[in-house]
Amino acid sequence: MSRGDPYSTPPLPVRALFAIKAAATNPALMWELGKKFWNRVHTADKHARRLDEYSPFIVSAVDAIAAVTLTTHSQIEAVLNEPALTDTRNELLAIARAKNVGEYTWGGFADVCYAICRLNRPTTVVETGVAFGWTTAFILAALEANGHGHLHSIDLPAFRPNADRIVGAVVPDRHRHRWTLRRGSQRTVLPEVLSQVKSVDFFHYDSDKTYQGMKWGYETVWPFVASGGIVMSDDVNNDAFLEFAGQTRQTPFVVLKPADQQRVGLVKRPAAHP
Repeated sequence: MSRGDPYSTPPLPVRALFAIKAAATNPALMWELGKKFWNRVHTADKHARRLDEYSPFIVSAVDAIAAVTLTTHSQIEAVLNEPALTDTRNELLAIARAKNVGEYTWGGFADVCYAICRLNRPTTVVETGVAFGWTTAFILAALEANGHGHLHSIDLPAFRPNADRIVGAVVPDRHRHRWTLRRGSQRTVLPEVLSQVKSVDFFHYDSDKTYQGMKWGYETVWPFVASGGIVMSDDVNNDAFLEFAGQTRQTPFVVLKPADQQRVGLVKRPAAHP
């Protein structure tokens, strides 16, 4: 990390030191870190035994969007070719360059978030995990294009210098009126947000990537997902999303991100019939 560059990722020892310092002043955070470390080191293998079962559910990004928004390919292509989306990409790259954040290779992933929000027109969006705010910014751009909706984001304080300057760094000021950011552990803050909003139209999970953290997040939000609402999860690299789909008896849709072939999972709650 160069001096004067608050956005570059520091070496692992530096991040570890900041994690220890943060946990030392917050017993609840110490417990959270301990559980996450244990889950990553000691339980990861036994919760990644069914990964081959995701294969039958892999579809193209357009097919996944069509399935969860109940729209046609032509409608989706029209949204993905909107000037507003192109303008958003250019605006975020300009912000990133100005702040020395570095360019983001979204590989279509953020476009999926944008398209879903444009086509499903959610009133309430909740996400866990923000970091620099790339996906956050695309969601907010879609809400702004809709002229409707609000995003509630949760982000655990980053264990690194200048953490407060990093979260949402690329989110344009002009979209922040549709955004509420809360800092803290998802296990503490997500229930509070859900009790406040009562109903969620689109949930984007991008925080604790352990099996236990992901499973807890999906199961916690599902009772609040509205009729026709959508759950989307980044980095589906263990059995949690597959089990969640099975428990809710919903068909999962899996998209591979072109940049790194990581899985993105989507599930839709069926619309209630009158």
